[in-house]
Amino acid sequence: MARFVFRLQAVLEQRRAKERAMQIEVARIERERIEAEGEIRAHQRAIERERDALRRMLDDQKDAVAAGAEPDAAGMVDIRGVRMQAAAAVRLTAVAQRAAVRLAGIHRRLDSARLDLLQAATRRKAVELLREKRLAEHKAGERSRDAAMTDEMATMRPGPAGLGFEDREYP
Repeated sequence: MARFVFRLQAVLEQRRAKERAMQIEVARIERERIEAEGEIRAHQRAIERERDALRRMLDDQKDAVAAGAEPDAAGMVDIRGVRMQAAAAVRLTAVAQRAAVRLAGIHRRLDSARLDLLQAATRRKAVELLREKRLAEHKAGERSRDAAMTDEMATMRPGPAGLGFEDREYP
């Protein structure tokens, strides 16, 4: 039986390697996306903490005035503290917005990488299907050669004894 040799095996191996490289790239970008989303969630929690701190500060001062405490030198509200809390919240919001823009870029790169991966998988699959087709053709050819050889051997075999062929002389 002849050994099957796929002449495009090097192409198939190259396409498998290309697909594997694309899978690694998609995984790397996916990890980057997860990290960016975690960063945004952390910023959102920090913004919420700053808002809560500002709210508590305003509520505490309102409660103190309602209880009859003297307003401080700046008036009823500590303007400096409120400004600092508001500035911190604004700064954190700006940082979160930059992270969101970065995340949008990551999503675009991820979509592009996934499309490239799909194309690489399609190219690899096309060569694999061709290999399977050639292997099936090879096996069919082997079966037909085996059948022809078996037929040839059957026709070359001497006939049953007693049919008169043994006594005959051939020119």
